[in-house]
Amino acid sequence: MEEIERLHREKAWRILPDRYTVLKKSLISVQGANPDLSKEHKESLNRAVGQFTIIKNKIENILSTHADSPDASKLNKIVTKQIDNLTQVLEEIKNTVGR
Repeated sequence: MEEIERLHREKAWRILPDRYTVLKKSLISVQGANPDLSKEHKESLNRAVGQFTIIKNKIENILSTHADSPDASKLNKIVTKQIDNLTQVLEEIKNTVGR
């Protein structure tokens, strides 16, 4: 996710859709591999996947229509919030696995 933030700052729009796809697949895999996650953390994962889908689609649309570039700082605020939320999920997974 930090790489995605960096790519936003660099305005590397053409490669970002692929990065978002990889990220979404990873989050879906995390959820599938951890069926005992709390409802709250499952919802956090689902929200993150949904948010990243929206951003990916927005970037795809901009690329296909040659519209103005999105605001990288706004996108990074969203990604940063998701990083914070997902860090909590990963901590729960580490604590569960460590038992």
